[in-house]
Amino acid sequence: MCATSRCQPNSTQTCFRHHPLLSWWDGQSNQKARSRVDMAYFSQDNVAGFALGTTTLLLFKLGGTDDDRTRPGGMIPKHGPTKPLSSVLMSARPSASDDLVPNLRQHFCFAVSDPGAVKLWDERLQKLGIKIRSRMDWQAGGKSVYFEDPDGHVGEIGSRGLWAHYPLEED
Repeated sequence: MCATSRCQPNSTQTCFRHHPLLSWWDGQSNQKARSRVDMAYFSQDNVAGFALGTTTLLLFKLGGTDDDRTRPGGMIPKHGPTKPLSSVLMSARPSASDDLVPNLRQHFCFAVSDPGAVKLWDERLQKLGIKIRSRMDWQAGGKSVYFEDPDGHVGEIGSRGLWAHYPLEED
């Protein structure tokens, strides 16, 4: 939860405006430098996200994306390590029952300018015979198409309007 009174979190996000004070070494005087970094972030039950310029960094809870997630606008396909690998990563000692082949099943996203571009990519992927995993209409007006790459990873083509810091209209 954000420590400032400026935030108005909604029901699905803990905060999207402020990040606590970050520290780092300045490299010159070997003194610890401190600076307020106004980095937008949000947190939900299975993911934390950070707006880093024109990039969004998502950190998913290990095991938090093991299953497809149905939302009002569509479905987000499962991604991240398969359950056998999650089990190994979350346990202090791997068990003998984890003999299934683990797969990281990573997620990556390419940003496009608008929802119309997502539609064009969707059509192109289908023409190329690439497996479409799902489509998503986001609350802020953006669209995504999820597809499977040859190694089983989940690719996404996402438009503006996915995140509050990446609105449909540029400021």
